[in-house]
Amino acid sequence: MLRQAPHLVEPLSFVLPHEPHLRPAWMLRVGLFLYDHLGRRETLPGSFGVDLSKTPWGAGLKPKFGKGFVYSDARVDDARLVVCNVVDAGLRDADIRVRTELVSARRERAAAGPSWRATLRGASGATAEVTARVLVNAAGPWVKQVQDAINDAPSKEGIRRIKGSHIVVPRVHDGAHAYILQNADKRIVFVIPYQERYTLIGTTDIPVDAYENPAISDDEVDYLLELANTYLAQPLARCGRRVDLQRRSSALRRRLVRSVGDHARLRVQARYRRRSRRCGIVDLRRQDHDLSKARRARAPRASRRSFHP
Repeated sequence: MLRQAPHLVEPLSFVLPHEPHLRPAWMLRVGLFLYDHLGRRETLPGSFGVDLSKTPWGAGLKPKFGKGFVYSDARVDDARLVVCNVVDAGLRDADIRVRTELVSARRERAAAGPSWRATLRGASGATAEVTARVLVNAAGPWVKQVQDAINDAPSKEGIRRIKGSHIVVPRVHDGAHAYILQNADKRIVFVIPYQERYTLIGTTDIPVDAYENPAISDDEVDYLLELANTYLAQPLARCGRRVDLQRRSSALRRRLVRSVGDHARLRVQARYRRRSRRCGIVDLRRQDHDLSKARRARAPRASRRSFHP
């Protein structure tokens, strides 16, 4: 991605301050060694240790944080990446539609091979039928509803929906690097430079049942501020329960549960799994059992009108 879309993706260094009572240094070194070597690292530098108290890597942190580790990753303008994918698909003769609901789909057999016939409903309420060799279920928190509609019966796999929230505050440190902060509850929170003058702090992970209109709560704001203030040399200002927030946001993701109600057996792991069934459904599901990053979620919709760049 760094080579293919440098206008959308850029390198970003993350600094991990060492907290001995949370995780020993050897454990962090082993984790970063695996991070460096399990994937093919071609363009980004490897991880290394730093003295936070004597180098710019510790800018904005309390003086007590001496040892730290730096690793390299990248960040992407995800909204523009989506638009670029849509533009590219349109140039390849894809039929792009927005605000369109998948009503139903059924499997058909023809001389050319098995295919799907799907019924779509646009914003006006009008329906139309389309055919495809493969269906891709990438509906985020609504993935089970789409799967059930295709199966005409509830699937055995349940979905746990998780709300993740971020806050944006005035810039808290100089430098282009981000921080990854450890908390006593074993979670991590990112502190990332945002649009030159600001800093984005997040995320939280809250299981929710009502997920149509996610919104950040005061408790989530307090959680993020309390953790950030544990590390920052200049704590974020408060006035009673108010703080100088430039922006706050919440989004949803989902976790796959093997059977409905079987939440107790979730293993601590995070991975993408791309599942392809013989019946021609590609089911994209993310298993985030360690309460990690939140991502934006959108309702299941195919698009309604052609996209013209």
